Amino acid sequence: MKKSDVNGDNTNEVYKWLKNEKSGLLGLSRIKARFKKITSIIKTLVLTSSQWNFEKFLVDKNGNVVQRWASVTTPDSIDAEVAKII
Repeated sequence: MKKSDVNGDNTNEVYKWLKNEKSGLLGLSRIKARFKKITSIIKTLVLTSSQWNFEKFLVDKNGNVVQRWASVTTPDSIDAEVAKII
């Protein structure tokens, strides 16, 4: 296994897919923009950037990204969510 980028031009394909399936800022669900004039650059940075590679993504047995959590979320705190899908 080698180091890979989670953001930017060289983003690893897995991270691209995960972030596309479950975008959000710091693991929050899709953010509904309250302002109609958000530029595409800001929108891309806010909604699809990963805040570090320690963010957690929960993928079910069918390959659906079910949830996303911030890098500061502890594995213990998501046990119940993981248990629901296994």
